[in-house]
Amino acid sequence: LLLMDLIGGTPRPFLGEGANIPAWSPDGTRLVYVYKPNRDDPMLIADRTGANAHQILPPGVLKNNNPVWSPDGQWIYFVRGSEPQDEMNMNVWRLRPSGGSPEQLTNQHAAVNFLAPLDTRTLLYVARAEDWSGPWLWALNPDTRIIRRISSGLEVYSSIDADADRRRLVATISKPTANLA
Repeated sequence: LLLMDLIGGTPRPFLGEGANIPAWSPDGTRLVYVYKPNRDDPMLIADRTGANAHQILPPGVLKNNNPVWSPDGQWIYFVRGSEPQDEMNMNVWRLRPSGGSPEQLTNQHAAVNFLAPLDTRTLLYVARAEDWSGPWLWALNPDTRIIRRISSGLEVYSSIDADADRRRLVATISKPTANLA
């Protein structure tokens, strides 16, 4: 990974080889990332400069991906499951920035990806349904673990993300069509 000033300049190394999928904390003082040198997938937190990294989730059998911070900085949400990721075997988990035992929040047995926390009660994500339809847009209340599909119609969601103040969402949507020519 490389870091470059917004006004330009020479990119410089940041986080080192094997660091993957970094996400800044809401206050910009820390970042979380997954370290994938040998596909072991431990999760680390570093300061805003990328220094002083420490492991908060050790490597294991399950793969960890796409960490994002809760808006209040109290949790790190991430996708976790077994390989291959294209299978219906990924779920949403959360972990305190201080580490500890991760908590599984969904049990959809679905291909889950792209997490976008809106507030402390709403986490959006993209996942296939158990019947392999979709992927659709879903909303999860992390405390009650209530999940509901919030997309309808023929659109298929590929990704979702929120801006820093969580007032705007950006999604990749496709609308498949069929033609009987």
